[in-house]
Amino acid sequence: MVNSNFKITSRGWFSEEGPENDVVASSWINLKRNIEGIVFSEKMSKRDSDYLFNEIFKAVKNMYGFSYYNFNNLKIIEKQILEERNYIKSGSSLGEEQSILIKDNEEVLAIFNENEHIKIKSLKSGLNLRKAYNCCNELDNIFDEKFKFAFSTQYGYLTSDISSSGTGMNASVMLFLPAIRRANKIDKTLTEIMRAGFAVRGFTEEKNASSSSCGDSMGDLYIVDNQFSIGKSEEDFIIQLESMADIIAGYERETRNIIIENDRANIEDEIFRAKGILENCRKITLAEAIKHLSSLKLGKYYNLIDKSITYSQLNCLLLQIQRSHIKNLEYNSDEEIIRAEYIRNNLLRNKDV
Repeated sequence: MVNSNFKITSRGWFSEEGPENDVVASSWINLKRNIEGIVFSEKMSKRDSDYLFNEIFKAVKNMYGFSYYNFNNLKIIEKQILEERNYIKSGSSLGEEQSILIKDNEEVLAIFNENEHIKIKSLKSGLNLRKAYNCCNELDNIFDEKFKFAFSTQYGYLTSDISSSGTGMNASVMLFLPAIRRANKIDKTLTEIMRAGFAVRGFTEEKNASSSSCGDSMGDLYIVDNQFSIGKSEEDFIIQLESMADIIAGYERETRNIIIENDRANIEDEIFRAKGILENCRKITLAEAIKHLSSLKLGKYYNLIDKSITYSQLNCLLLQIQRSHIKNLEYNSDEEIIRAEYIRNNLLRNKDV
């Protein structure tokens, strides 16, 4: 249904406990589709974009369990919240011709007339590429009944970027690699990932970067995805990325065991200091909060923090403490004060008082 009032859940995909989520924070799948007979978005005239917008609106207006928004009707902070959840590109200049369809539980969504006519996206906690793909595929099948997609028997699905043609699929995982970074092996590891044909970027970076520039990614989080969508099936791309994630996860856990044996005092000191600061601070910047949450996630692996604190809880915090999410709670208040209060309340919520 069409909503005039923006609503976003506080407990979406990121609140779930996913497989391998001590290392793999999240997985996501993008499917890019274009409608036959309509030029690509960047070449559209106003008449073309209005036509596409009207066709999209007719197709989605009665879809049960979804909310549909015209970007032109969203506030700046609401668009920023969508950016922080990685639903739309950071810094996108989205206007009246663009819109978004979001399932109420946020397990799948579709962005219309961004770079492609339709981009379907699903995010899942942990190493869950197949489940994310299944969610995308279900929505893709619905749209396939409503539109005729631009497709070539030689090149597959046609997209505005040749590297995305073929399956039209982009698969990504976000890896949490604190031990590899602490062991000064992150640059070598990221280089090996790129040599295997994957793109790598840091958590806060917009573009693919060399290993030297994203080795100090905020929160020890690194996003890895397939660079090309042509030449293999969706299943092949998923298997390849899953295999790489499994190898890196094994290496990360092995390195965690080594660093705790060789430097236990300093590792434990870092974790307990982080826990103390997050549970007691009255003001905290985003960068400092992410740094300490990273330490707590490592402490979770070592069983050094309260068992009631879960990986999903820490992942929720990582998302909810970002700037626009915090401003959305209390827009006119001090961001650092509200962030500290939010962290205290959520870290303590499962503990006996």
